[in-house]
Amino acid sequence: LDALLSTWTDILLSNLDDPTTRGKLGLLRHDQRAPVQAFMASRLLPAQLGRDFIDAVAQVLSGLSKVVVTDDDLRHALFPGGSPATPGELKQRFADYVDEKAKGLDEAQVRIVIE
Repeated sequence: LDALLSTWTDILLSNLDDPTTRGKLGLLRHDQRAPVQAFMASRLLPAQLGRDFIDAVAQVLSGLSKVVVTDDDLRHALFPGGSPATPGELKQRFADYVDEKAKGLDEAQVRIVIE
């Protein structure tokens, strides 16, 4: 069992160390990212493999999609031509903007990042 655990740990670390996968770590919330980074630094699995750790690793390895939003793009989408909006209009414009940015992607895998 020790050899199996060691092999599995090495494979998991190798997958997490892949540059593409490593870049996806930044798409996790801080509370999800911290235990994965601790595992990668220590190279030892946590004594208790909690659901949070397992879910975070699964998300990173499952193919998260980064969608970049800029301040200007967001401003133009929410206030086209500088026009003011009612709260209801603003909510609808935001929902339409997010839907457009995530179009064709699995929403469960999308992570929106402001740059």
